[in-house]
Amino acid sequence: MRRIGFVGLGMMGGPMAANLAKAGFAVVGHDVRPEAVEALAAEGVSRADGLGELASCDVAVVMVNTDAQARDVLEELVAQGGPPRIVSMSTILPSTIRELGERAREKGIRVLDAPVSGGPVVARLGSLAIMAGGDGEAFAEARPVLAAMGGAVQHVGPLGAGLAAKLVNNAIAITTLPVVIEALHLGLAQGLELETLVDVVRSSTGNTWVTQSWDQAKALLAFLEGEPAQLESLATTGLKDLELAMTLCRESGLDLPFLGQAVATQGKHGVADVRPHLAALGRALRSP
Repeated sequence: MRRIGFVGLGMMGGPMAANLAKAGFAVVGHDVRPEAVEALAAEGVSRADGLGELASCDVAVVMVNTDAQARDVLEELVAQGGPPRIVSMSTILPSTIRELGERAREKGIRVLDAPVSGGPVVARLGSLAIMAGGDGEAFAEARPVLAAMGGAVQHVGPLGAGLAAKLVNNAIAITTLPVVIEALHLGLAQGLELETLVDVVRSSTGNTWVTQSWDQAKALLAFLEGEPAQLESLATTGLKDLELAMTLCRESGLDLPFLGQAVATQGKHGVADVRPHLAALGRALRSP
């Protein structure tokens, strides 16, 4: 697979498409915002004015934001008759991708779900964690494409399994991140030195991704502090993912009250309450 159509060139999709081009793939990009495609021209990504132009590609990668957007894109790609492979990397419901995958299979199109974890900084580095669902042959065919965007690429089961794993991961990651930021600020308020505090937590039971991958976390914290609009966007996307996780709970017949309370809290407070704690960590990181 050498010619790749890429749909959705936002905060995550843009650097992912650029990394594919750097890896030597011929990438044709499409986004509802023409300026998003134009911004990647220097990275070697060419422009498709419509989804129909992607039918001649070997594979279409879809990285849009919502369940509804993914449904619209995949349905149109299938209606256009191709390309023969679709890799859906958007975080949507497993039931959605299974339904759409069945429709695509009837047209001879293979679908893989391959959501990602890591955020925009890690996307730029090409080191995303990618969890894929679909049949083994489809995964093997897509693996070189996925490897150009991710550092850890795993096949976790049949179609929809990647999304189930992603929603479980995000239920943990998104609900804990604000708590970790607040807790580290609490340590600063007690006069503790930030790097020392992180070392202590990393070797103790409070260890999370933030402390375990502290260098990456520092880059993410600096990015979010310096880009208020991106912080807002990331928070909106995070809340969307949590709401998908709650829908998956209902579909599974499960009652998860602690997760439900965490989702309700994040929906109520948003980014405004995170900013002062983020700023405090930023000041500590910049201090000599």
